[in-house]
Parts: sequence; structure tokens; C-alpha cells
Amino acid sequence: LASPVARQAGMLSQLEGFYRAEIPKQKLFDQIASDVWVSDARLWQLYKDRNDTARVSYVAFRPENAQGSVEVTEAEISQYYNENRESFERPARAVVALVAVERAVTAADSAAARRRIDSLRAEIVAGADFAEVAERESVDSSSAINGGELGSGVRGRFVEPFENAAYELSVGEISQPVQTQFGWHLIKLDRKNGDTLDLRHILINVGQSDSTQAATDRLADRLFAIAGSATEPALFDSAAAELGLPVSSVVVLEDEPLNFAGRYVPSVSAWAFSGVQVGESSDLYDAPEAYYIARLDSVRAGGIAPLDDELKAEIRRRLEREKRVDALLPLATQLAEQARRTSLEDAAAELGQQVQQSIPFARATLVPGIGQFNTAVGAAFGLSVGEVSNAVRTTDDVYVLRLDAFTPADSADFVSSLPGFRAQTTQALRSERVQQYLIGLREDANIKDERQKIRANLRRQAPV
Repeated sequence: LASPVARQAGMLSQLEGFYRAEIPKQKLFDQIASDVWVSDARLWQLYKDRNDTARVSYVAFRPENAQGSVEVTEAEISQYYNENRESFERPARAVVALVAVERAVTAADSAAARRRIDSLRAEIVAGADFAEVAERESVDSSSAINGGELGSGVRGRFVEPFENAAYELSVGEISQPVQTQFGWHLIKLDRKNGDTLDLRHILINVGQSDSTQAATDRLADRLFAIAGSATEPALFDSAAAELGLPVSSVVVLEDEPLNFAGRYVPSVSAWAFSGVQVGESSDLYDAPEAYYIARLDSVRAGGIAPLDDELKAEIRRRLEREKRVDALLPLATQLAEQARRTSLEDAAAELGQQVQQSIPFARATLVPGIGQFNTAVGAAFGLSVGEVSNAVRTTDDVYVLRLDAFTPADSADFVSSLPGFRAQTTQALRSERVQQYLIGLREDANIKDERQKIRANLRRQAPV
């Protein structure tokens, strides 16, 4: 009774399962990553990076507010281009027509997900271990493997409904079901220290029921029957028109995943640069949110971009900004020196500048008004409380900062959370090592990927 799409997915799963059985994934993972070890000193530094917090007052000098004009000559543009040629290498670029068959979720589907999260909460309240239920049921695989652990941190880590519910909990308390754009959550508060929370969660997606999914599969089957792997461009348009599906024109870059309407679209990017002909349609690709099919409308080879008028204009804007930022350094230096003699507020007022206050931030925080992972953020953690910095140049602006408050990470909290933090960090490093190993295998191996042809043949054999 399964649809052709479902039957094909089952057959492919059996094929892929066979190859997985040759080298079990966990065994491979253990073999490659078994020697990953992180010292206590390194873990403490990582913990501090997440939990040391600073708050600063600052004066920002923006290039758009700089007085006067700057000049960039043709010779400077040519010199910059010649010295930075590799930075102007452009990937191959394709334009594809894209059609999606959405996995629309009905009100009944939403109600079923809510009943599921309610039943899990009842199970935990009745005595089940939260971590065990999270490992068994949560669809957030990255946290489920550690019993739903989300680590330790301050406000700003999560979407608003989740965070609001988390900060209302007492230690050990289980939240009522919380709905976000990701689905339904149960949240448990393990530890609390001021604004810093150690949390766990269980996530249940809101997905299609069997009947809703069957209707979606039938529509996807029909789309593929008309346009799948077709070489006539008109068939793609005919299928979209017959089924009432909109066609979108999307730019795809080689070696970069395709994201469309805020979602990842699998396989289309690789397919577009696999040697298919312009006008040819793809196989039907399956994603959690939709089925996708694409048609290649154009493709352009990659390489170092020529120094044409468009690139000259881009370099000119870049050099103009750099010169404007450099021109701000003397004024910022003057303010910093004056602030050390008087105060940041008095020095700013004298020079007609405004003092602003930051939010409390960690080293990796995106700080409104300052940015993230730049020299200004780093400079804040090199100051003593009350100390005024020198003029700090970032790529885009110049800052003078004063450290107003610093809260170091709590070493006692670190010690108490060390086993879980070590496991979480080690797991992430092991996964990274396995990914690098697999990337190396792909680069060195001579592999011919025939999965697309297998899928196409299976679909052609299946009745619609």
C-alpha cells in the first residue's frame, strides 16, 4: 500500500543499510576518535570563554560619520587586485528553476505532536529519568546523545519562548510543554547561578500524520512522473502548472549548500555542477520540509574574477572604507588620552561624541553596536575594571572602551559541571575528527556516485 516514493525510500534504505553494516558507524567513530582527549586546563579555558562576562562603556567612531572625502586611484585599485588575487576567486555559479512540494502540517498533526509531548511529560513526572527519555525520544540528536544537555550559559542563547520558560523554572523543575518554531519542548533546569543556567530539553517535531504524508507523496510522485530527470525544459513548466506549484529561480554556488526560503535544499547544488545539460531536470530530492525538483537554466565556470568595472567598484568601496577608518584613528587616540586624564564621558562630550553602554557579553557573544569575534571584543577582556583602552581598530570601525564590570566564570560551577562539559566537548571534537577523516577519504578516493541513477530507475519502475 506504500506510495512509489515510500517504496523507493525503503529500497534505498536497505541498500544504504547494507553498506553501513560492513563498517558499523559507531565502530568507525570509536576507531577514529578514540584518542581525542581534552585537558582540564583546556576545558577551563573553553568554559571561561563561554562564561567570563564583561560590560563596557564605549565610543564608536563610524566611517560613515567621518568628515571630508577620500580618494582611491586606479593604481591603488590595480595594486590591491594584484596583491589579493586569490581573494577574488569566484565559485562556479548556476541558476536553477526550483519547485517544492511542501510537507504541509495540518491542525490534526499539531494536535498529535502536543499529545506526544504531554505523554512524555507525564512519564517523567511519574518517575522516568529525564535524560533517558531525552536520549530515547528527542529529535534534537546533538543534545539527545547527552541526555538532552544544552550546556551552561547566560541569556541570549535560545529563541524567546524557550528562554522565557527556562528562566521561570526552579532547579530540578520540568516545564510545561513549550512551543517554538522547532516544535514542542520539555525543559529541565539542572543548575542556576545568577543569570547562568544549565539546561536539558526534549524536542518533538510537529510533523505530518500518515494520511497527510500519503497525500504529499502522491503529489510528489506525479511531479516526478512528468518532469523527473527530463531533458525537455518545457516538461518542468508543464508539471508545475498542472499541479499548481510555483517555480522559483535560485542562484547556486559550487561547493556551497543551497538554502532557499531559509531552509536547506539537499543535493541540488551538487547535481547542478555534476555535468548535467542546461534544460535538464533533476531527480526528486527529499527533505524534512518538502520534496524538491530542479531544472538547470544556466551554469558559469568559476575562477579568479577579472578586474572589470563591477569588481573595480567593489574594490573602490572597500579601499574607501579602509581609508575612512584609518582617518578616524587620530581622533579616537585623542579621546582615549583625554579620557585617561578626566573621564570617558567628559572626553566624549568635549569632542562631540556619544558614550554608549554594552550588554554583558562573553568572548563569543554578538554584542550590539560592537560586533562579534573582533579586536574590540577581545580588547575588553584585556582591561582592568575602570581602565580605558587605546583606540581599537576593527575592520569596520574604531572604538575607545572602558571596562565597567567583569564577572569571572565560577570555578566551583565548572568543577560540578565538568563531567558533562567534558563529555559534550569531547563528543564535538570527536565528531569533527570523524568529519575531517571522511572528507579526506572522499578527496583521496576515486568514487563514482550512482545513487541518482538508482533513484531515477526505481522511480521509473514504480507505478504512479
